[in-house]
Order: sequence, then C-alpha cells, then structure tokens
Amino acid sequence: MVHHRIFDVSELVSHIAEFLAPHDLTVCLRVNRLWFEWFIEPLYRSIHIFDFDYFSKDLGYGLASRTHGARHFELEDIPYCDQSEVGYGGSRVYKYSYLTKAIAAANVHSFQYLGDGCSNLTHALVIENPQDFCSDGYSACPQFQFELETWCEYFGAVTAPRTVEIWVDLITRNPSLTCVRIDLSSVQEGIEKIAEALGGLGQLKEVCVSRAVQRDAAQVLLDHCSDIDTLVWLSRRTCRQHVDIIHQPTQIIHLKFEGSYVDKWLVVYMIKRCPRLRRLTLPPYTAQSLLLTIATAIRDSDCSSTLQLLEFDGLPAPGKDQDSIVLEQVLTASDQLLEVSLKRAQRDFAAVFYLRSFGLRARLEVFSYHTRFLEVELDLTLAVLEICPNLRVFELENASVNVDRFLRIQWGCRATITRLRISISCNEIQAASFYQEVELEDPSNVVVADRRMFLQERILEKLTQLSVLEELQLRPTRLNFSVLSFPIKVDGGTMLQMQRLKRLRVLSILGICHIY
Repeated sequence: MVHHRIFDVSELVSHIAEFLAPHDLTVCLRVNRLWFEWFIEPLYRSIHIFDFDYFSKDLGYGLASRTHGARHFELEDIPYCDQSEVGYGGSRVYKYSYLTKAIAAANVHSFQYLGDGCSNLTHALVIENPQDFCSDGYSACPQFQFELETWCEYFGAVTAPRTVEIWVDLITRNPSLTCVRIDLSSVQEGIEKIAEALGGLGQLKEVCVSRAVQRDAAQVLLDHCSDIDTLVWLSRRTCRQHVDIIHQPTQIIHLKFEGSYVDKWLVVYMIKRCPRLRRLTLPPYTAQSLLLTIATAIRDSDCSSTLQLLEFDGLPAPGKDQDSIVLEQVLTASDQLLEVSLKRAQRDFAAVFYLRSFGLRARLEVFSYHTRFLEVELDLTLAVLEICPNLRVFELENASVNVDRFLRIQWGCRATITRLRISISCNEIQAASFYQEVELEDPSNVVVADRRMFLQERILEKLTQLSVLEELQLRPTRLNFSVLSFPIKVDGGTMLQMQRLKRLRVLSILGICHIY
C-alpha cells in the first residue's frame, strides 16, 4: 500500500508564504489570531531599512516594496520612538525582532533601533552606497539621497564613534551569523575587537569589508577570520593597507575585490594567504599593470593548482598586442581554471586569441558573457563554442548573435554542452538575402513564403545537433537602432523538432518556458 504524505497546515502555510509579497502577508495577519501566528514569522524574517528619517511622523514616505513578489519586509508602519525616548545609547526592541533572520541597512546606526531583541540573525549588512541599493534590487524612498545627506552629520557625531561597540554587541548577540557586511570608513582603530568577535562565530561563511581606513585592517581580519569561505574587499583610494609578512594560510575559497581603486600589493598579499582559492573576482576595469601582478601572484602561490573560476568585471580596454597578452597570462596562470565569467564587458571577446593555450581550451567548462551596453551583436565570442571541446555551459546576457553567424557555428562541444542561453538577432534585409543565397546554392529548395520561418527551421536544426543539451534558453533581444530580435514562433512543429533532444528538460523561447 502506498502512503501519501499529508502536509501539516502550518507547514503548508510556510510554503505559501514564500510566494507572498510583504503587503499580502500583512493582509493575512489580520484574518484571525491563528493566521497571525502563522504569517508573522515570514513577514519579519528579512528587513531592509532604506529610510533615514526615523523620527519624523509627518513626511509619510512609504517604503513598502513596489515589486510584486518581494521577499523582504521594508519598514513602513512599525512605530519608532522619538529621539527623546531613544537617546544616544538606548534602543527600542521590536516585539517580533527575535524572528528576524536578515537585516540590510544603510548605516550601522540603524542596528541600534532593531537592537537587543535580534538574537537569531544570519545576515547583517550595511550597504552604505545608495546606488548599491538600486543595483541589488532594493527600492528606496523618494527622498533617500536627501535624507542620507541630512543625517550624515548626525551619524558622524553620534554613531561613528560607537561603530566598533555596535558591531561587537550585534555579533555577540547573534552567534548564528553567516554573512556580515561592514563599513569601516569611520573606524580609525579598534578593528581588532570586531575581528575577534567575528572569529568566534562558528557558522560565519562570508565577510564583506568596505572602505577600511585602519592601516592593518586586512591583516587583522585575515588573522581572526581564517576559516570563512568568502572575503569581499572594497577599497578606497585615500588609504593604503599595510601588510606584513605572510602569516598562517586561510581557508578562503572565494576572494572578491570591488571599488575603483585596488592596491596591487594588497591583492598579492591576499592571494598568497589563500592557498585553497577556487574563485577570484577582479575589480571593475582592471588596469593592465594590476592584471600582470595578479597573474604573477597566482603562478607563485599554491592557488595555481586550485583556482577554477575567474570573474572579470569588464574587459580591459583594447590596446597594444602586449596589453592583450597580459589578459591571456591571467587566464593561463592557474592550471585548473574551468570557468570564465565576463561582466559589463565593453567589447567582443577574442576567444581564438585569448584561449590560444590548448590546455585552457581543453579544460574550459563554463563561459558566461554580460555586456554593459543596451545590446551588442557578438562574433569573436562565439568561437568559444567551436574551440572548447569540453564546454558544458555557455551564457550570453544583454548580448546577441546575428542569425547568419549562428548558422555558421561549427559546434566543437556538441557532445558535452548541457546548458545554452543565447539571443539571436537579425533584420529583414538579412533574412531576405540569406534566403536568396541558399536558394541559389540548392535550386531544388521549395520556395518558402515566410523567410523567417525558413530561417527558424535552420536555427532549430542547428540546435538539435546538441545531443546532450538539458537546458535551452532562447532569450529575446533588447531592441536598439540596429539589432532586432529574431521572433521564433513556438508551435507544434517547433516542439516536435525539440523532441529530438532526448535529454532536454527546460526549454525557454522568448520568455515562454516549458518544463519536461
């Protein structure tokens, strides 16, 4: 006899709550007391604070998420006490703050007002840059920038001197923290106390340090937080880190650098202290001199045999041949590199040149490309699909491939690629001229009235050559003056052709997803 598991009501409610926006959760709270007990926890699980006007009651800035299906609760109707009640050292504990798992705030000042009741946090994040809120998908109040400037003087006089104390108290009260983002721009000394508190967390996995000004901040944090998985370092130009001799190695497997200025000696120091490094994320638009330093540091350290993923935040600007060779040296510095990710790239990736090393071609398994422009058509990048015989994943985002170039691809990875995400573009003139060329080559072709349907059949035929493909996404192209999205029609014939891909599990065509 087969026994079917029946969900408990409270368990079923928790599943439903995962798909509800914060406003919908607040509606459910008001049904009755039982529903209140069920939905209060998912509502307070994650709190994002964007508004700096904690004390004003008459401005009425609404901070409820304007995005359908948001997964966090932005403080809107929770009553704050006024400044006379709070004072400089006190805080008002929310009744349900013990349910909160994640807090994202714009300044450590905000943690005082969520205060002593938060004892089960897993994420505590200070995102000091207003632009980061937008880039991370957060919605700030209309007067966010104005309020940030208004409160800047108050933060400097009241909160900044207590930054170390606030962080140490928060870390001590929440032993389950797994991710912490700290802004150390106001900490001239005392980072040792924060580092010691972080070192005592048994579940800590990720630490993000922003704008550290204490000269030995990097060394202190690495000494006390040697067992974390990920370290994110955002540098500032006004302060150069002092690094001493190499101390004990760390267990860090992901090292990420952010910001427009990165001290190359600090990068070398961190790479050498991470012998188990598997993922390295470079800062935006890395200079050629820094790339050369990074390549040398990788080759001279133990991570040359462990580094598998290299992420570029923008390709270096095109220059002389020797400048391009520097990028090639970075790609070949590790003997185990399997994945390359290019984000906010400004130009085509000359795959045949940069992947000249036969060892790298044979190893490469994952390649992703993201461009910063509205839409570009790529040509040289497509060579990755032709020269890498073990490629498993190929992804393009905000970039497209001209239909003519796509049909000329000679799959070098047809027996290995399992995931393909790509956009195909063309225009009417290309469609007409391509059809005429094919008709001349083979006069026996039956005249097809719809040239685009003829091209679609050729595209699908090309895709069905990928025998082990499991996930296929043909994404729509973002239109601009010269690039048009190729409109593939999804009908019975299309689905019938796709059935030739026996391992296909996910098919997404122009936003329409099919799960097999």
